[in-house]
Amino acid sequence: MPLGQDTRLQAQLQTPNLEFTQSTSITTAKENNESSKSTRNRVSLLDLPAELRNRIWSEALQDISRINLACTCRTLYMEASTILYQRPVHFSSQKKLFAWIDRSDSADLARVRFLTLRLTDVDLSPLFDANPDPHAHRMTAWDLYQRELIRLDGALEALPSLNQLMLVPPDKHKSMFLKSMYVCFLRRIPIRCLRLERLVVHDDNNVLQKVPELRGLAKVVCGSSVSSQSSSALLGGISDSHYKVKREEEVAIKEEFAASDES
Repeated sequence: MPLGQDTRLQAQLQTPNLEFTQSTSITTAKENNESSKSTRNRVSLLDLPAELRNRIWSEALQDISRINLACTCRTLYMEASTILYQRPVHFSSQKKLFAWIDRSDSADLARVRFLTLRLTDVDLSPLFDANPDPHAHRMTAWDLYQRELIRLDGALEALPSLNQLMLVPPDKHKSMFLKSMYVCFLRRIPIRCLRLERLVVHDDNNVLQKVPELRGLAKVVCGSSVSSQSSSALLGGISDSHYKVKREEEVAIKEEFAASDES
């Protein structure tokens, strides 16, 4: 190869490709510009209107396993708590209801509209204390049931906005103490639940005759008692009664669990 051609080739290799450099610069500038526009157009959840955010929360929190989403930050929790406490809630015992109320704020409890509660027997283990305090009052069975009734009354008082209450009574074969507590609790409902529009009692054992105070409520639905062994039938068919009763459609109920309680 002639000496002149070799010199020109080396000069071409050492000279930068201006067209490629300019093209790269333009491409980079476009990408940066598009990235900047994308960042400016990105909308945060908290930037959305309140109505739209509430709709999103309603859909996202239908599955109880997603409740941890509300723990992302305090702002999201404050907004989501409104949706959480407006959902229908179901407790398989009053013990779980008490624990849930104890760990909830009064403002959140005031949002509760729909409650289903299965009444269960009282824990009588304090009666069998091997080493009772000789200076303390000796607890009797009725003392324990009376204390449970007071707590049930307090639970109704803690839910001032209750609109619908569904009750599953205790087993019919339990003690007279439990039956008496159940009837007394029914008598407290018209006093505590001033906004109640519908009471559903899974008990066809002449409830309205035993508790005439219930006739003061807007609507009472009585039906066959549900077995205490089967929670799946909780919202089963409701037979007709003789007082302001019509067959109701099944309602989707979600259950709350107290982490510190045993199932």
